[in-house]
Amino acid sequence: MLDLASIDLACDEDCAQVIAFLRQLADRLAKEKITTLPEMPLPAGIVYGHAGTNWPPLGADLPPIAQNAFTSEQFRTLFEPGEIVHVYAAGCAGLRTLATAILDLPLRKIGATCVADVRVRTADLSRDRYGSMVKIGDIFVQESGFENYFAGPILCFRRRKFGSPVSVEPRSLAVRLPKTLSFDEFERRLQNALLPTSLNHWITSPDGVAHLERLHLDPRKAYRYSDRKFSGGTPEAATELQIFRPRIDGSGLVAILERIVLDAVGLIK
Repeated sequence: MLDLASIDLACDEDCAQVIAFLRQLADRLAKEKITTLPEMPLPAGIVYGHAGTNWPPLGADLPPIAQNAFTSEQFRTLFEPGEIVHVYAAGCAGLRTLATAILDLPLRKIGATCVADVRVRTADLSRDRYGSMVKIGDIFVQESGFENYFAGPILCFRRRKFGSPVSVEPRSLAVRLPKTLSFDEFERRLQNALLPTSLNHWITSPDGVAHLERLHLDPRKAYRYSDRKFSGGTPEAATELQIFRPRIDGSGLVAILERIVLDAVGLIK
C-alpha cells in the first residue's frame, strides 16, 4: 500500500510508483467489472491543492434531461443506432507535474476514439507526447513526462437515464451514436462542449488569469502545444487538455454525452 503522506510528486521514482499503482487499479477494476460507485451528492466545487481556486463540477449548469428521454416513443423513432465511440480521460507524469508544481489544477487529456481498447489511442498520445511543448519567445521547448499516457477509470456517482446511449467501461465511456452523427462531428461537438474547461482556453479567462497571478505563474508555461510530427510545420495548440477530475466530473461528462446524442436527433437544443 502506498503511503500518500510520504509521496514526493517532484520525484521521478515516486511518480513512477503512483502511475504503476493506478494502472494496476484500472486492471483490477476491469477484471472485477467495477465501473460505478453508489449514488452520492456532488460538492458544489472543490479546492485542488493549495491554490484556493474552486472548480465547478463539469456540466453543472446543463438543464436536466427528462427521465424518459431515452425510452420515449419519439426517441425510439428518431434514433437509428450507429457506431460506438469511446471517450477517455488520460493522464501522465508530465500532466501530474504540470498540475501540482505549476498550475495546481486537476488535468486530463479528454478525447474520443473508435477503437474499443483505448490503450491503443493512449499509446499514440505517448508517442506524440501530446501537450508536452511550451513556447518561450519564438522557441518551442519540449518538456519530459508526456511519453507515458494511460487511461484510468471515469467514475459516475449519479445513475444514468434508463436506456441511455452512454455506458461506463473500465477505461472509458462508451457512446452509441445515432447513425446520422459521424465520429468527426461527434468529436467536434464534444470538444466544443468542453471548451470552458480546456486548459488553453481557461487560462485566458478572468478566473484563469487571476489564478495564475495569485500563484505568480508564467502563463507561457501553462499554454500547451504538441509537435506536428506527421504533418510538419509549427507545433499546434493542445486544446484537448482539460481541467477534469475523474472521481467527480464523470457524471457531468455523461450528461454532456447524453445531450450530444439528444441534440443530434433533434430532441434538444
